[in-house]
Order: sequence, then C-alpha cells, then structure tokens
Amino acid sequence: MGMQKTLSQGETFHLFEEALDNTKIYLEFEEVELDLRIRRNGRSMVRLSIPIEEWRHIVSGWQQSTWSSDSRRDYSPINISKEDFDNFVDRFRKKHPEVFENDEQID
Repeated sequence: MGMQKTLSQGETFHLFEEALDNTKIYLEFEEVELDLRIRRNGRSMVRLSIPIEEWRHIVSGWQQSTWSSDSRRDYSPINISKEDFDNFVDRFRKKHPEVFENDEQID
C-alpha cells in the first residue's frame, strides 16, 4: 500500500484511506474475533465481532474526517502536489534502490 492517512485509530483498529484512492476506505483490526463462512451459493461472507466501544470510536473518527462531510470527493480525480509526489518517490527510492539503479535524477 502507499501513503496512508489515518481517519480514526484505536487499540484494536485502524481506519484509513490511501492517498491515491478515493473509492474506498480501509479498516484493519488486530486481535478481533473473525468468523469466515462459505455460503451455499459459493459466495463468501465475513463477519466481524467489534466491541461497541471500538465501533463508536471508529464511527466518531469517520464523522470527524473531512471526507465524511464532502461526498464530492467520492470517485473524484486525485490531485497530488509535486512536492508530495517527489516525497513519495524519494521514500520509494530509499526502500527500493534496485528499481532506480540505471536511472538518472531529473529535476
């Protein structure tokens, strides 16, 4: 995954968005009960047991995020500044220098 922006976070969960994807949000859990079942028609179903206190925290964090109150942002074109893009490339270059072995830096 790329650049994550936290919308809400607690001891057992992390609700976040990816900087270059405005079509979905992501919810990660640690140490939360998970129940996976296969339906007769072959479709999968995931059922999560979320403590009510954590759910309230998740919802509250979402409601306080700028995205929750701006539906124009849903599926709209992604805008990223040159500075943010350059920072992303620099971080990527440090993690994966082999990708840039034969590359000259362009300013």
